[in-house]
Amino acid sequence: MKAIVINKVGGTEVLELVHNHPKPIRTAGKVLVKAVSAGVNPVDAIVRSGYYMPSSFPKVLGGDVAGVVEEADESSKFKKGDKVFALTPGYFNQDPNGCYAEYVLCDEAWLARVPDNLPLEQAA
Repeated sequence: MKAIVINKVGGTEVLELVHNHPKPIRTAGKVLVKAVSAGVNPVDAIVRSGYYMPSSFPKVLGGDVAGVVEEADESSKFKKGDKVFALTPGYFNQDPNGCYAEYVLCDEAWLARVPDNLPLEQAA
C-alpha cells in the first residue's frame, strides 16, 4: 500500500512516499479502515523533528483518520462500508503505524461513525 513514512528525524525533507509499505493485517478486536483523509496535526511535526523520538523506523506519521470500514469482527458494531473517524496511537510515537497511509488498523474503541452531513474529507 502507499504510505508517507519517515526513516529518520528531520524537516519536511524526511517525508517519503512509498508504494510498498506493508498493509496492516487485521486481528480480533481490530477494525481495518480504508483511509479517505488524514488530519495533519502539529504533533506530527514534533515527532518528525525528533523532539518526541519515534520508537522505531520506518514511522508512518498521523493520528487522525477518516475513512470506510474495510474489515471488522462479525460481532463488531462497525460493518464493512461504514463511514468512520478515529484518533489513533499513530498520533503518538509509540506506534509505528500512523494514518498517512491507505489503510489504518484501529481498535474498535477509537472509532466513531461520521455523521451523514459531514464529508470524510473534513472528518479527520
